[in-house]
Amino acid sequence: MARTEGSPGRRKAVKARRRPAISKGRAPSDPLLKLRKTVQDLRKRLEREAKVRGIDAKALKNMRDLRDRALGQISTLKKQGAELARQLKQALSDADKRELARREALAKIEQLRTELARRKEEVARKSQELARLARESAERARTIVMSEAPSPEPQSQPPHEETQPQPGAAGAPEMHD
Repeated sequence: MARTEGSPGRRKAVKARRRPAISKGRAPSDPLLKLRKTVQDLRKRLEREAKVRGIDAKALKNMRDLRDRALGQISTLKKQGAELARQLKQALSDADKRELARREALAKIEQLRTELARRKEEVARKSQELARLARESAERARTIVMSEAPSPEPQSQPPHEETQPQPGAAGAPEMHD
């Protein structure tokens, strides 16, 4: 189809012409052979490009599949990373709590040791006081026994009031708790 000069986008309708049949005896013209060879070359090139495009399409599809799998793995790894980060924060928080509890326990132990030392001193002091009171009491008992002379006859009189201390009276030992 040929174009007219006046209208660049329109084609002029051309009637189809019949080609004269080439007889077997006549040799085909040189341009016709060139045209057929060009058509064959173009077909071969088209087939090769189609194969290459098919291979390219397969490669492209494989690359897309690989990308999708990689994106899925990345998403999974992000989730795992977030979970690990949460666990790490929790572990650090737990470690901080344990350290705080350990410090509080050490402070309590020190407080209890101080209290124990104070009470030991108090018990030692009271023991010394009780020992002193026991010595004084034994000394008084000895002086009472020594001041009374043993007599062959039993006395019918009640003992003196001085020998038996009265609670709350002056000179009587006081008991402390």
